Amino acid sequence: MSTLKINRLRTGIVLSFLMLIGTFFFVNAMDKKEGVKTVVVKKFNATMWFSVDASGASNPSNPSDSEQNVTAQLSSSPSAPCTQTSGELCARQLNYDENDTEIQDLLARVDAGTDIPTIQEFIAAGATTGAKSHKP
Repeated sequence: MSTLKINRLRTGIVLSFLMLIGTFFFVNAMDKKEGVKTVVVKKFNATMWFSVDASGASNPSNPSDSEQNVTAQLSSSPSAPCTQTSGELCARQLNYDENDTEIQDLLARVDAGTDIPTIQEFIAAGATTGAKSHKP
């Protein structure tokens, strides 16, 4: 009778060992099949100058972001007379992700000249502000 118990015990141990090895190979094969996937999100940052109209602001030389209407995208740094460090604000530099759809919508509004966005709207969409330029 004890021989029968020992044989059952051996059979159980062998089956458990085989199941453990089989599970190891199955999990290993699954890892190789799926692999490790890395997602890379690339941001394409742009830094551009924009003409702003702050003439309706309570303090045109230092208007709030919501009082600065973005009227045009400049192809380069501001030119005279908008090159001063004091006076009425006339241009702002913005840093933004040019692939961001919300930013693209704001830029389209600037190009269209209708429903003109403010600097505050660009900031809310993820842009950051840079340098300022003023006119006498």
